[in-house]
Amino acid sequence: MRAHEKDTTIATACVACAVFTYGSVSIFLRFFKDYLDAWTVNAVRYTVAALLLLPFVLILRRRPEARKYASGSRNIWRAALVPSVINVVGQVLWALSPYYEVQAATMAFITKSSFLFTVLFGFMLIPKERLLAKNPVFFIGAAVCVGGVAILFIQKLLSGQQSSLAGMWILVATSLFWGAYAVSVRRYLGGYPLRMSFGVVSIYTAAVLLALMFVFGKWRELGGLGDETLTVLVLLAVSAVVGMVFSHMLYYRGIHGLGPVIATGILMAVPFITYIGAWIFLDEKMTWIQMLGGVIIVFGGVLLVRSKARTERQKALPSEFVAPDR
Repeated sequence: MRAHEKDTTIATACVACAVFTYGSVSIFLRFFKDYLDAWTVNAVRYTVAALLLLPFVLILRRRPEARKYASGSRNIWRAALVPSVINVVGQVLWALSPYYEVQAATMAFITKSSFLFTVLFGFMLIPKERLLAKNPVFFIGAAVCVGGVAILFIQKLLSGQQSSLAGMWILVATSLFWGAYAVSVRRYLGGYPLRMSFGVVSIYTAAVLLALMFVFGKWRELGGLGDETLTVLVLLAVSAVVGMVFSHMLYYRGIHGLGPVIATGILMAVPFITYIGAWIFLDEKMTWIQMLGGVIIVFGGVLLVRSKARTERQKALPSEFVAPDR
């Protein structure tokens, strides 16, 4: 009993830490936009993460479950192609959004709607997920999420700020692709260790983002930022380690001890941490209408998580929540 309690305590602490690490991501991205273009920031961050994850991929490949798939028709490097393509598109959109006058907290709130898209794509591609359609809480949660996004948009629509509107639509598209990514991981990489799957996807993603950087990015500016060059490079590395590598490891450890439902529910607090951090470090503040919209999105997400949890308990569905890559 004590061992179980200890494991639960450790898992809870890991998810709590993940709330802060995930909450830092959009703050970092908003900071980098004043120094480098999105293509360069994206490529550097993902390359650092991929290099750190490569040893884990090589080690995990030796596990029995990985060898079983590798010796059969499912090789992880082939299985990861579709999720990687989806992830590349989502990551490109995510990295572009700060350059369209979207605040860090707004980024964090809107992307919480990705769980809605995860469920909707699950309806289309995974028959067992359609049992959620029998749960009225799901439809309430979906409507609440959509309403929250609309409230976040309303001031931008009324003011006619085209750049901000474009940024918000980019974030909605980001959420859509992250929802598709979560379902694609379950469909194509089910059975593999989650950390191994994330590592392989990250390696593929980093390779494509590097190519895009050399085509579209101003990568030569990496060494031409004057006195701030070293500071920006260090923060790029820190953002990759904290916001991508540590975040996912902490989240997966939380899933192991608490289960995906509780872990995902706790992560709904991420936008509030982002808001506090952006207020302190970037002097960004949301209007009360924007905050209301954000809170409504999070509430809708909690309802969706609850509806999925209830369906899984009743029908004994396998539960696999996959956190979006950052």
